[in-house]
Amino acid sequence: MTLPKYPGMYENVKKKGKTAVRILRSTLPFGNELALVTNLPATITAENLANIYYQRWEIKKNSF
Repeated sequence: MTLPKYPGMYENVKKKGKTAVRILRSTLPFGNELALVTNLPATITAENLANIYYQRWEIKKNSF
């Protein structure tokens, strides 16, 4: 078992016992489907989340 990166957050979620999540699906420009699991509020659309996810991976990819 690996230790969580943010132990305070982990303990908080553990105390709650449950976390509501939703699955968002988006079609990528080349036709593949992207499915993301999130606990972000419903005001974040599948398209918004896909864009955020893509930007995050661009940053991560360029950091190596």
